[in-house]
Amino acid sequence: MFAWGLGDKGRLGTGDSRKVLEPVEVLAVRDMFVSHIACGEAHSACVSDTGELFMWGTGSYGRLGLGDELDYFIPTRVSSLSGVAVASASLGILHSCCVSRDGELWTWGSGKYGKLGYERVSNILSPQKLVSLSGARIVQVSAGKCLVFEIKHVSKLLFLNRSKSYLGCW
Repeated sequence: MFAWGLGDKGRLGTGDSRKVLEPVEVLAVRDMFVSHIACGEAHSACVSDTGELFMWGTGSYGRLGLGDELDYFIPTRVSSLSGVAVASASLGILHSCCVSRDGELWTWGSGKYGKLGYERVSNILSPQKLVSLSGARIVQVSAGKCLVFEIKHVSKLLFLNRSKSYLGCW
């Protein structure tokens, strides 16, 4: 995986805060196959082929999901998701979310405006499964500034097994 651009507060994952004008290898993930990457305003994420989620950059509001609000300068595994195979992640400005390979949606960071999908609007420092979507198989998520969109997959058994996708927003 390679990164370049503004490195403020570790958002590039290169171990420092310097600006990088040309692509440089992110050494912390050199020995793994990265299957997915995501960039927020001040934090970044990648998912390994084994489904592990790594986060780095600005940690305020708990947006990294690492259990604190510290800044991390290299990709750091989100240990609270051990046992969960992550398929993809999406990063908002102050919050983050991911979808597991089992179709579960996990959210964390700033809960302002209800963008994490919970009634409470406090910060959540570690990923929490969105139980209000239990039974739905989420296939994709996209985090914005003050909202999250998700696509769920629903199968209905009539005479044939047919699938439809619905776009949801909260």
